[in-house]
Amino acid sequence: MTFTKLLKFSKRLKSIILTEKGTGDVTRIIGQVVTGVGFLRAGIIFKEGTNIHGLTTAVTVWCCSAVGCLAGAGHIKETFIGLYDSTILKTINNVTFIINYVTLTVPVILTFAGR
Repeated sequence: MTFTKLLKFSKRLKSIILTEKGTGDVTRIIGQVVTGVGFLRAGIIFKEGTNIHGLTTAVTVWCCSAVGCLAGAGHIKETFIGLYDSTILKTINNVTFIINYVTLTVPVILTFAGR
């Protein structure tokens, strides 16, 4: 296992060095990130009967890796735009959760007329 990780690290390091010299291509690294994250997302999503869990987590992992790829490729302005967008979406998600929680937890009192 350790040898495999060392081999993968050396390949990535070689690709980074070639990219810095101008003879490599950043998209090779990003392609490997996309492949790896695809496998991770597939392991996060669970289906139990008609219920599906983990979609939000899988999308979050995907967005984080996309922002990381932007940063790694040197697109700083786009990285900050991605971070800003993900912050806004997380805030909207939290507000929606609070609204749903308040709506679902309203106590209901039923009174029945005696006979």
